[in-house]
This record gives sequence, structure tokens and C-alpha cells, in this order.
Amino acid sequence: MKKIIAIALTALMLAAMLCLHAPAAEVPGLGVDVFRQVVKEQKGNVVFSPASMEGVLRLLEQGARGETLKELHLLSMPERLAPSAMSPAEANALFVDDALKLKPGIKVDEVIPAPLLSDAVRSAGMVNGWAKEKTRGMIPSIIKPSDLQGNPCMMIAANAIAFEEKWRIPFEPESTEPAPFHCADGSEREVPMMSRTGRYTYAEGLDWEALALFFRPQKKEGVPGCFLAILPQGNARDFAAALSPEKFDSICKALAAAAPRQVRVGMPRFEQRPATFPLTNALKACGLRKIFTPQADLSDFADAPLYLSEVLQRCYVKADEQGAKAAAVTVGVILSWSARPRSVIPFIMDRPFIWAITDLENSTSPLFMGLFESP
Repeated sequence: MKKIIAIALTALMLAAMLCLHAPAAEVPGLGVDVFRQVVKEQKGNVVFSPASMEGVLRLLEQGARGETLKELHLLSMPERLAPSAMSPAEANALFVDDALKLKPGIKVDEVIPAPLLSDAVRSAGMVNGWAKEKTRGMIPSIIKPSDLQGNPCMMIAANAIAFEEKWRIPFEPESTEPAPFHCADGSEREVPMMSRTGRYTYAEGLDWEALALFFRPQKKEGVPGCFLAILPQGNARDFAAALSPEKFDSICKALAAAAPRQVRVGMPRFEQRPATFPLTNALKACGLRKIFTPQADLSDFADAPLYLSEVLQRCYVKADEQGAKAAAVTVGVILSWSARPRSVIPFIMDRPFIWAITDLENSTSPLFMGLFESP
């Protein structure tokens, strides 16, 4: 008996040692964390691209130093563990004002001169034209001139992703029929419901069930891509708002290990093109803070004092009987905190203000002073 116990203890010790030396399992940290925050912030349908957001953050990593770089490194942005058989088109660009002398060595597809300080309308048009071209027209615009006006904008970091794949097993158009969709507010809407019965990869947990609709591989090698659908047992928004990277990873692993089963699939044909939305607060909630302040260190971009003002994203997605396509553009607006003169400085007294009647040579003894709180 003692010998059996000793063997068991030895086995446990060896297993523990192997666990200590085994590489940590990668989980999709930042993308799921930010998605959870976006769900909490946005109402209605949510379309978000972790990959496009991470593309901009990796651009910013190249110019960051010190504590700013440490914060970026603390974000969980793991590289893909295996090559994918999907082939999304991706592009990166830095739109740089002439007043900013960019340091050499920055790895980016394009560095595009733009009159960010002097002509916000033209600069916004340049960024939007680039976004439209790189997403094959799916994202016609991402930024407005008002996002640049009144701010000493020196640079915009941009990432674009365009994706289009065919289903491995397409839906038959004649099988698509009108069917009710039960909305979150309790109402019903009629939608074109695609349907098919066949062998699909399906898995379920305590409070969810999930399905993988695989795409037809465009490459002979690599991990096949899929449209992953999760049906929670309870409220979908609450489930998404509480979805951790670990739980999402466990759902993916459950599907990866599942054998195909006979499933009757019903999926609405849909197309969504939401407006541009900010990711700034979501990134702050995930730990990226210093880069949004004048204490940011982006000195590997240029000698000018730079900081990230906001991160904006716009997405598009469509799913029909033949397949799915999607696109996203993310931009990071980078400002200078130096006392740079602006052509127009707004001073709008549209809130309570203090006033005085005095002369500046005798400012300690004004004739009149007041507080204007309401008209």
C-alpha cells in the first residue's frame, strides 16, 4: 500500500513539474475583454473587430516607450498559434502632418502626408477614401472633419480589414423563408430565415449551446475558419457583457473537440452597417490609460510630445446563403500636447461663467464682478 501511495505521489509531482514548465495556454484576451465593454456601452446590435483594433495598437507599440509601452505590452494580444486558412485583406497606414518629422524605422504599409493641422476637411476625406478603398467599399467613411478641428492633430494610425468567404456547405436559397425573430425587447419581427439540415460541429455547456459554420478553405493549409454562433440560455446581452476570455476560449475548445452531429440550422440572413463608435473608454477599462494622457511616451514616432486622443472603429457584416463578408476600419487620433497655436480657438460661454469690469493695470480692484449662472 505504501508503495502504491509513493508511486502516486511521484506521479503527481512529475505532473506538477510538467505543468510548471509547460507553456501557458494562450487565450484571446484583449479582443473579448473590449467586446464585453463595448456591449455594456452600446445599445442595440454590436459589430466589433478585435483584429482591426489590435492592428492599430500594434502600430502604436512601435512608437511607444517607457510606461506607455509597458501598458501596451500588458494587454493580452497573442499572436495566432496556427496559420489560418482564411485570407482577409489587411492594410495599415500612418497619416502624418507635415509639421511632424517621423523617425525612420517604423514598419507600416503606407506613410501618407496629410494636412491634419491646417485642413481638417481634406484630411478627413483622405482617411475616408483610404478606408473605402481598402475595404472594397464596405466602409465608406470612418472619421468626420469635426474629429480633427480645434485639436492639434499630428497623426492618425489606421488599420483596415476586409473579409469575404463562402460557406463550406451553402444554404439553398429556396429553403429561405420568412420566420419570426424574437427581439430582446419582447417584440417579434419577420426575417428571411435560411435553413439547412446536415452534419455540423455543435457543442453545449451549462448555459450555452454553440455551432460552427465552416467556410470553404481558400488555402490548402491552415486552420479552417468558421462563423461561430452562441445561443445563451438566458439574456444574450447579459451573457455577452459577462463573457470572459477564458469562457470564450472554452467554448472554442469545446467546438474544436466536438464530432460533427446532425443539426437543423436556422439562421437569419442579415446585413449590418453601424455608425462609427469609440473604443477609448473600453480600452481604458482594460488597462490602457497613460497613452490617453499628456504623460504618454510616443517618442519613438517623433520628438514632438504626442498622446492618443481617441480610438474609433466602424464595421460592416453581411451573411447570406452563399457565405459571409465583413470589414472594419480602426483609427487612432494622435495629438500634440505642446502649446501649438491654432487658427481658431473656441471660447463658447454656454455654461456658467464669472465676469468682471476692470482694467488690467488695476486687476486687484475691479469695478464690478459677477457670476452668470443662467440667462
